[in-house]
Amino acid sequence: MAEAVNLGQTPLSFAAENGHLEVVQMLLGSRDIDADIGDGNGRTPLSWAAQNGHDRVVKLLLESEDVNPDRLDNNNRTAPLWAAMGGHSQVVELLLASESVNSGRVDGYGRTAISYAAECRDWAVVEFLLRRVDCQPDIGNEFTKTPLCLGAKAGQTSVVQLLRHGVDGNELGLFRITALMEAASLGHAGVVKERLDWPCIRANLQDRQGQTALCRASSVGKTEVVRILLEREDVDPNIRDRTGSTALCIAAEYGYCNVVEALIERKDININITDQHRKTPRVYALQEGHQRISDLLLEHEIFNCTTPVKEIYNSLTFHEI
Repeated sequence: MAEAVNLGQTPLSFAAENGHLEVVQMLLGSRDIDADIGDGNGRTPLSWAAQNGHDRVVKLLLESEDVNPDRLDNNNRTAPLWAAMGGHSQVVELLLASESVNSGRVDGYGRTAISYAAECRDWAVVEFLLRRVDCQPDIGNEFTKTPLCLGAKAGQTSVVQLLRHGVDGNELGLFRITALMEAASLGHAGVVKERLDWPCIRANLQDRQGQTALCRASSVGKTEVVRILLEREDVDPNIRDRTGSTALCIAAEYGYCNVVEALIERKDININITDQHRKTPRVYALQEGHQRISDLLLEHEIFNCTTPVKEIYNSLTFHEI
C-alpha cells in the first residue's frame, strides 16, 4: 500500500494533497500504511495537505501516532512552514497546537514560517506565530529579507504593526535595505508613517548604493512618501549616495517636479551640491530637458540668495540670458 508512484508520492500523499478526506480515511485504515512516508523531495502527506489548506485532512493525519508535524523535507521545510507559505492560518494553528513543534524552523532558503506569512500579507498567521517564543521574527541574512522587510514591501501596515515589538526596526536586510527603504521606494505611505513612529528608528540609514529612504522615494517619484519623510527634522535631504547624488539631484534628473518642489521647501536643502561628475541638480534638469524644474531651482536660488549673483549669472544657459 505504501508503494511509491509518480515523483515518489504514494496514493495517500496524492489523496492528502488534493483534499480527498474519504480516500485518506480509507488508506489510513490499512494495516501496512506508512502515514509519514516521504516522497522524492521528502514531502509527507501531511506536508502536501498543509500546503493546500486541507484542514480536515490535516486534522485526520495528526491523529495518526506515526505522523510527525515537525518532520523536515529535503528543503528543510516542515508542514507548518508549508501552511504558512499558503496563508492557511487555521492549518498553522492545528499543526502548532503542540509546543514541541518548532515554529521557527529555517528552511534551505533562509526563510521561516513568519517570513512567508509576512510576504503573503497574512496578518492572521503572523499574529498567531508571534505568540510563539520560537518563531524567530528577526531571521534574515544577506540573501533573504526579514519578515519586517517583506511586510513593508507588501505594503501591509497591519503586519508591520504586529512586528513592532521584539524586532529591530533598523535591521539591514538584502543589499542593506531596511523595511523603511522598502516601503518608501514602493510608495507605501501608511507603512512609512508606521515605521517612522517606531522608537529609535534611524531614517538616514543607507543601502548598498548609499541611498537613504528619501533618496529611494525621490528616485521613483513617490511625492507623498517624500513629504512624509521630510516632516522629520532628523531626515537629512543632503546625504549623498555612492555617486555623490542627493535626493534632489536624482529627482531633478528624472524629471519629478512635485518631488523637487517638496525637497526645496526644506530650509536646510543644499541645491548646489555636486555629484562625482561635478554636476548640480539644475545642470541635470537642463541636460534632460526638464525646464520647469530648472526654473524652480533657479527661482529658489535667487530668492534665498544661497549663491553670489555672479555665479548664478555664469550658470545660466545662453537662451536664459
